[in-house]
Amino acid sequence: MGQWPDDGELLSAVTRAGWLLEHHALRVLAANGMEPHIGWAYQDPDTPTISRELDVFSYKELMCDERSRVTVTARFLVECKQSALPFAGIGYAMPEARFEKNPRQHALPTKEIWSEKMQGDNMLVSHFPAWGLMGFRALAVQHGDDNFRLTQLTRLERERQGAWGASNSGIFTELVYPLAKALLASQEPLRGRVAPPTGGQRSGWAEFGLHFPVVLIGSPLYVVDASSSEYKVQQRSWATVVRQLKSKNVDGLFEFDIVTEDGFEDYVVDRLAFAAALAKRVGEDPLAYTTEGRHPRQWVPDGVSNVPPWQRD
Repeated sequence: MGQWPDDGELLSAVTRAGWLLEHHALRVLAANGMEPHIGWAYQDPDTPTISRELDVFSYKELMCDERSRVTVTARFLVECKQSALPFAGIGYAMPEARFEKNPRQHALPTKEIWSEKMQGDNMLVSHFPAWGLMGFRALAVQHGDDNFRLTQLTRLERERQGAWGASNSGIFTELVYPLAKALLASQEPLRGRVAPPTGGQRSGWAEFGLHFPVVLIGSPLYVVDASSSEYKVQQRSWATVVRQLKSKNVDGLFEFDIVTEDGFEDYVVDRLAFAAALAKRVGEDPLAYTTEGRHPRQWVPDGVSNVPPWQRD
């Protein structure tokens, strides 16, 4: 071994550190029309005096209607994790009602649609998540989304006796929680870009901000389907993880995708196809999707105006 590393030793060292994985993400995102850069700094939502950094951040505007002042954008937030050992996730197919609600990762200018119905002398008002009623959930399914979610994520490792073990040490603190914080920081500027309440007047733009939080891994991903007692194991290029988080300013049900290096390009293409389809739909009638050009209750089908989506047959 020489005093200094040769080219191969140097590349091996920086690969193990994960830095070449960041550049792989950069190239893939740029090749698909995104505007990516490495090292995106953001303010920690729980500790505002602390600066955090996301490995790769990218942005793309998919639709912009000057007349209605409505825009649709996409962002990929990528945290890279190089590992010599594989990851494994355990999950199950969740009920359809779970997916009628607005996904936490996407920032919509209209979050709820309401309907009115007279019952005797009383006016009953029902509120529904916009994601399901506006057809965005169905659009996601058309572009490859399904009901399967990982609820546990672990890294496999060799034990002393040579058998495989599993540990989630560091995954929550190093990957899940920081990625949720980065998502909130990315969504912060969009808080003011919302549709007005019925009868109100909007002063600025309304933005449909689609966000795709990603953990990019440089190792295989194994998935255990625990939907039934007959467990099924398969190797996959990516899967979606769901976690409930609760701290002072990070609160809610968060989803993110864990994606292998080899599968990242196909993943980006699939997610952008969904985003482009949503942008096309909104672009056909932008004010309808902010409910400024359509009365909110026009979105609610007859017969379900007072039945929340999660209580339907």
